[in-house]
Amino acid sequence: FLLNCLQHPEFKAGAVTTSFIDENPQLKETASSYWDFANEYQADPRKVNAVERLLRYLANLAVNGHPSSLGVDTAKLGTGITTSVAPPRISTVEPKSSESRGMRHILLKEGPAG
Repeated sequence: FLLNCLQHPEFKAGAVTTSFIDENPQLKETASSYWDFANEYQADPRKVNAVERLLRYLANLAVNGHPSSLGVDTAKLGTGITTSVAPPRISTVEPKSSESRGMRHILLKEGPAG
């Protein structure tokens, strides 16, 4: 859809309004669209959709884990949790003096005119 919008002559000329999509319903048709890309593989939407399906599958595996319906042996899968991560170091910073407490302190002490 976005590629169709970017290739449209009115969009390229910058002569579009907020009703551009409503006036051009063909922008939503992507099944037979071929775009002008440097790579021939990227120009075919069927190939792009195949790659997108693969990425969605891999993302699903990363988030939800391997489905047991595919015959995955859960004993061979790790938990994915590592315990070798060191706890964060938190440094304590002491204020330089009681007078340098910030803008709120100055506002309360001297008022808006100060």
